Amino acid sequence: MQGQYNNKDMAKTTFGAVNTALVQGAAAAYKDYSTDSFNKANQAVTKLFEAKQSKEKAEKEKIQNSIQASIAEIGDVDISKTPPEQRDAQFAALNDIRGNVANLENQKYELINKYGFSPNSKEVLDIVNQISQSKQQFGMISKDAETFQAMRQEFINNGGQYSKGVPIEVQDKLDKLFAKNGQYTTEIINGRQVYKTEDGAVITNEDLQKGYFLKDSKMATYVMDGVDKIYSKGNSGKDFTNTDEMVLGQSIKNEILAGGAERVASMLHDDIFGMNIDLFTDAETAAIEALPFEDQVNRITNKLVGHYKNVYNDGKKAYDAKQQPAPGVEGDFAKSFGIAPSINVGTKSNPERVFKKTDKDGKTYYVRFVDGVEDEQGIKFYTLEDLQAYAG
Repeated sequence: MQGQYNNKDMAKTTFGAVNTALVQGAAAAYKDYSTDSFNKANQAVTKLFEAKQSKEKAEKEKIQNSIQASIAEIGDVDISKTPPEQRDAQFAALNDIRGNVANLENQKYELINKYGFSPNSKEVLDIVNQISQSKQQFGMISKDAETFQAMRQEFINNGGQYSKGVPIEVQDKLDKLFAKNGQYTTEIINGRQVYKTEDGAVITNEDLQKGYFLKDSKMATYVMDGVDKIYSKGNSGKDFTNTDEMVLGQSIKNEILAGGAERVASMLHDDIFGMNIDLFTDAETAAIEALPFEDQVNRITNKLVGHYKNVYNDGKKAYDAKQQPAPGVEGDFAKSFGIAPSINVGTKSNPERVFKKTDKDGKTYYVRFVDGVEDEQGIKFYTLEDLQAYAG
């Protein structure tokens, strides 16, 4: 019947609407849940990714800082200790070494972090060793330059006076190498300086270290000052004890060691006394040069101590002689009283104290100063008892 309420249809319609609403609501809820879950999951993944990126970035920065610190250990060109004509070559060598160290450091970390090698593995330790050698190489280059500059300055200060132990051909090379204008070129081969003079002569640092030394004027001055002091000690009547000898020997040894191998070489070859007197003969020098360095120092020390003892004895003899009676006029004076000249009161230290005089008439008499006053009335001794004792 049209218009009549149909419960069945109503129920069907209501159920359909309700069911649809439920489905739609469930779908919406699921969608919301799914979206939230996805967002949360996505955020978690993003955080993990960012944490990983942050960790990797921190590790990379740590590695880079470590590499930079390693490069910094190489040092820099010290222009204050490097001759001007050697600086360009040294800067170029430094850049090459820095680049090599950086590459080696990167290889090391790649083996450890990418390929999982242990820091103590042979492969990693080999690279570490190469890095160390590269750093040492620049240290040697810097030392070469510093040594060269010091040698040149010493050469200039010493006026180019070579030790007699330097062969003439080596002297010729050094004259050209140490010229004030630096008439040579330099390059670095296998981590060491090599010098080439204008005439094509090649000189290495090994050549300099083996064949270079000047006459050691400083040690010569030290020795001569010591001679003066030790003679004065003897000439003043002071003792030279075993302790004095030991102290002197140690002082000499310290002074020799302070000058190093060049000083030893000069003392073996040169006239350090300035009187064309060498410490050793050529044969003795050759024998000593074959000894270890410490033994060479000891031989030179003992030789100088022996020389100083002789000088002291000479001074002591001079002192003792001053304590003996004076000869000559004082002897005549003693003989006039029938006494031996050797017991005359006069001494060498004051020979004018008693002397013989002859007046214009040819008369001879003896004069002695008493308290600074010349007494010609007779002969004066220290005491009358002395005169009687000597004459008696």
